[in-house]
Amino acid sequence: MACARAFEENLDEIEEGRFDVPLITVTPFAKRHKDLKAFEQKHVYTHERVLQIEYAGYKTIGGLLDMFGEAAVAEAPTRQQEKLLMLLPEDLFDRPGIPMGNRLALSRYQRVLAVTDFVSGMTDSYAVELYQRLSGIQLPT
Repeated sequence: MACARAFEENLDEIEEGRFDVPLITVTPFAKRHKDLKAFEQKHVYTHERVLQIEYAGYKTIGGLLDMFGEAAVAEAPTRQQEKLLMLLPEDLFDRPGIPMGNRLALSRYQRVLAVTDFVSGMTDSYAVELYQRLSGIQLPT
């Protein structure tokens, strides 16, 4: 409720792009919020389990982007990269004015964007499962 009130009170500045602080900082709860964030940083975000999950997430997302990205931008994909490309959705590289399925008709940048869209659309559990399978950590069942 306090943030909604702060929003209403600062609407003109917000609309004009002159309000550049979080709404919570202009409420009576600003000090409590700051203290809570400090507590979280010290006790929650540094917990071993949280750090492990965060690091695994970096490896998973980075690994998938590396694998699929390298295959997508390869002008002459290796046999291994061809297999990765076959795992991508058929329409991933389809764009207006580009012949369907013609990945190489896209710029390298467009191919990287397509792969980024694909990976960013994955659920966490699917991304982890796919990364583990493609890395040989877990075999498909």
